[in-house]
Amino acid sequence: MSGWWLASYVILWVVTVAMFIVLLVVLRQLGLMYMRGGGAPRLEEGPPSGAIIPRFEEAEDVGGAEISFPDELAELSFLLFTSPRCRICEDALRGIAEITRDFDVRVVVVSEGEAEQNRRLREIVDGGASFTSSPARQRILQVHTHPYGVVTDRDGIVLDKGVVNGTRDLEVLLQAARSSVGADAEEPAPEGGG
Repeated sequence: MSGWWLASYVILWVVTVAMFIVLLVVLRQLGLMYMRGGGAPRLEEGPPSGAIIPRFEEAEDVGGAEISFPDELAELSFLLFTSPRCRICEDALRGIAEITRDFDVRVVVVSEGEAEQNRRLREIVDGGASFTSSPARQRILQVHTHPYGVVTDRDGIVLDKGVVNGTRDLEVLLQAARSSVGADAEEPAPEGGG
């Protein structure tokens, strides 16, 4: 009888551990679904909306050409912060070329790590954006989440920002920023007093 008791006790513990592992997997998936749903989630990090990102230059990973941000020739400038350890970043980068065709936007990808560590991410971008490995720039702008996007106008004023888990989130951010630029342009000029 003690043999059956011991076997049932072991089986009980195996089932308990298995259920705990399943619970952790389900909670992780729920977290991913929450982050991916409903447009780009807003996190209180990075430069605040309405702030001005001072013009800066970084060396591009390929060829070493200087990347300037914001771009005065484009209606919108978009900073996408990534990391070579971020799997979701690849989904965000795949949508850049497709989405940016519909917008007058200059995209700069700023990634953590060394240039060699970012080779895979650069291949995904494949000319759809400028790419630079600049952990210092992420620290300066206080961005810790990846992938994270910041959209500015040609003067560097932050129009919108948020987590960019894929093409849909990227489109939501750019659409909101373009609407903001359009609304500013339509505001009537103040009448002169006399």
